Amino acid sequence: MRALVIEAESQETRVIDIPREASLKPLQEAVGGLVQCVALPQNGVDMWLNEEGKLIGLLTNMSATKVWESEYGPTDIMAGNVVFTGPADEEGYITDLDEEVAESLQIFTQAIRMAAWGY
Repeated sequence: MRALVIEAESQETRVIDIPREASLKPLQEAVGGLVQCVALPQNGVDMWLNEEGKLIGLLTNMSATKVWESEYGPTDIMAGNVVFTGPADEEGYITDLDEEVAESLQIFTQAIRMAAWGY
C-alpha cells in the first residue's frame, strides 16, 4: 500500500510501501513510536503521527501542520514525522494514498519548504 512520509526535520517527502495486512509496525517505525490516526475527510486522507510527539519534544512538522490547518484551521500543531495514507476501507484496512493526492502533498510540502527558506 502506497503512503507518503513527510520528515519533520528536513520537510522532505518520501513514498513508502506498507503491507496491507501488517500496517502497524511500519507506521510505528515511520513516526518513531506509538501511532495516532487523524482523518482528514476533506482532503481524502488519513494522517498518522506519533501519539506522544508533542509530549516528548519532537520537532514541529510545518507541512503536516499546514495540511491539518487546511481541514481544521489553526487549532493544533503536528510534531515529528507524519505518514499520509488513504482512508480505511469497510474492513478497517488502510488504503493506498491516491497518486494525485500524493503528488499534491509533495508539491504543497515543497512550497512550504521554499517559503521557510525565503524563496
